This record gives sequence, C-alpha cells and structure tokens, in this order.
Amino acid sequence: MDVIGALLRSSLLTELGDDEDRVQRIRAAEQALSIELAGKSRGLIPHAVIAALDASTPAAATPLATAEKVLLDEWVTFRNAFPERPTEILRALVLAAVARAAASDDALQQAAWYSLRSAVECLPVGRWAEPIAELAAEWDDAVSPAVATLWQPSPAAARLRMPTVAKVDLEKIAIKTPLRDRSQQLQENGNYNNFAQSLQADYASHVDQLVGVSEILSAEAYKRSVAQLREFVSLLGGRLREVIGVHDQRVNAVLLRSELLWWRQTAFSARLSRAYGDLSVADAAIAAAVDLHSIVPAIAPLAVEHLLADLTQDVTKRAELNVAALAEAEQASQLVGSPEPTPLGFIDAISSAVDTPLVPPGQALSASRAAVLIFRDLQARRLADTSPPEQLGDSE
Repeated sequence: MDVIGALLRSSLLTELGDDEDRVQRIRAAEQALSIELAGKSRGLIPHAVIAALDASTPAAATPLATAEKVLLDEWVTFRNAFPERPTEILRALVLAAVARAAASDDALQQAAWYSLRSAVECLPVGRWAEPIAELAAEWDDAVSPAVATLWQPSPAAARLRMPTVAKVDLEKIAIKTPLRDRSQQLQENGNYNNFAQSLQADYASHVDQLVGVSEILSAEAYKRSVAQLREFVSLLGGRLREVIGVHDQRVNAVLLRSELLWWRQTAFSARLSRAYGDLSVADAAIAAAVDLHSIVPAIAPLAVEHLLADLTQDVTKRAELNVAALAEAEQASQLVGSPEPTPLGFIDAISSAVDTPLVPPGQALSASRAAVLIFRDLQARRLADTSPPEQLGDSE
C-alpha cells in the first residue's frame, strides 16, 4: 500500500502543501528508512507502529527521531521549512516505511500485523482511520494464506499428481553400409544380370554389419529406457516427498489444535506445574500469554487469541488490573523488555514499570485483554527479531 499517497489523497498531510518536490523527498526518505527497518533496525517495528498511530507521539520518540535523521539526508532544509518539527509528517514517514519494509519481508509484515491490531484497538487513530483500515485489511489478506498453510493445510491427496510420461516418437535411424551403396550403384547402372554375383561376396560382411547395428540399437534403446525410468522415478519421488510434507503439516496442525484444546480445558501451566486459577490475577494473565506463545508458531489465527481471552477470563473471574499490577507480578520476570526505544510497547511497560501509550496512566483493563496484548507483543517481537532475507540488500 502506498501510505503517503493514501494520506495525501485524504488531505491528511496538508503541511506538505501542493509542492511535488517535497513529496518526492518524503518518498525518497521512505525508501531509505524502509531499508533500515528491514535490516539493522528490525526490532524497532513494533515501536514504529505505535509511534505512527499515536497522534501524541513526541518528535523525540525513537522511530520519529530515526525518521527525521533519514529525512534530513534527503531534505537538508527540512528543519528550516518546518522549525516546529511536524510530528504528523514524521509519523506518516514511519508508517509508510514500515509498510514498504513489510511488503518485501513476510516476517516483518506479520510482526507489523500483530502490532497494528493492538495499536488500533488501544489508540484513537482519529482522522487517519480510513487509511489505517485499508492498510490493516491489506495485511490481513497477506497474512491469512500463511496462517492457513500452518493451521489448515490442504489434504495430501489433493496435491498428488503423477508425473507425465513423454510421448515416444518412433525414429528411423539410417544405416549406411558398403553393400547398400554397391546395390544402389548396380541398380542405377542397370546391370541386373551380374547383380547377385557382384554382391554375393559381400553378403557375409553385410550380415555382420546388420548384427552389429542391431546390437548398437538394442543398447541405445535400453539406455534411453533407463534414462526415462530414472526421470520418471525422480519426478515421482519429488511429488511423493511433497505429499508426505503436506501430510505431516496436516498431522502437525491436528496435534497443535489438540494441544491447544488440552491447554484450554485443563487451564494448567506445564511450565509452572500449576493451575492458572492458583495464581494471582496478574500472574495468571502473564503466564497464560507466555505459555500460549511457547505453544503456537510465529503466526496464529485470531481464534487462538479468543482461546487465550476465554481461558484468562475464566480463571480470573473477569478481574481488572493495570500496568503497575502487572509489573509487580512474579511472572513479570518472563517478559524481557527495555525502556529503550520509545514509545514503549506493552511488554516494555510491564518489565520497566513505566507507562505506555497503549494503556494510559491509571487506566484498568481486563486480565483477558492484558493477556492478549502481551501475547501479540511476544509474537511481534519474535517475528521482528528474525534475520532479514539475504536478497533484501541485493534487491535494494
């Protein structure tokens, strides 16, 4: 999605005016920032999404400061043109760069997908609502096939296709022998009386040649048949391996769903060897999110989050808590965050006992909602921490 274009069409970047040169500089900075976000600053993606959607994000926030630095390389007089450091332009630049980086990297797109859903639920996007909804829908459509591949793979039988056997063209191999040449010469000369006598002496040699040719042809036929058989078996083996892989995916998907149902029904943490109901409200929310994160792969359908919310709501009796209560929980040690970079994600806020834009100071939220936000943040960070594709730097 062209985020800058969408915001301009919606008259949401009025500070740029109608100066096309300014827009081109913003687009150049967008490309440069996307390369940085897809490379050494991958871990900044969850923070960048929050910074882009939060209208109150200060210009000193890490993603906006990074964006401004990149923009100054493309637009040296930027601060002269905007002495007040317009955060809306920087927010737009950050969101556009995230979208561009996500378009070339599935892991980053999935990380941004998790972060965007939490940010949209927790932050008032205001007049950016329409472009944000369009971007969210685009990412939903992109992530859905990957989720389906892991969780609902197609039946193995549907993927089985026998290799085709090439049609055999009957070939006639021309054989030249002295006998054939002499017989053709005698026939052309019209010397039919001496035809048999002239060729009789060469019959034995001709028979030897015919036998030799037949041996060569039989060997060639055998060689070709073996080559075709090997090709067929190789193709068939590849198809069978593919089918077995699909079958394994279906088995793994069934096992994964079974493990999740068992986890939900027992409401028991194998990691802690304790029932969630025996924990405090804050500990239960954190423990359930961490355990679910360890069970599922990097991307999971929305049903998994509903399962988490249902379990947490059940064991905590719909209790509410705030960031301070989560930070004081024993299980908070399982959430490794940092006060840098800013703005803080949900895990950063819990591990550092500092406020986050996602939950205003003093605001309480249900334990089930807190568990879902923690789970999404864990998933997004795992995806953002993956190594960048090798071809990314080359393509740029």
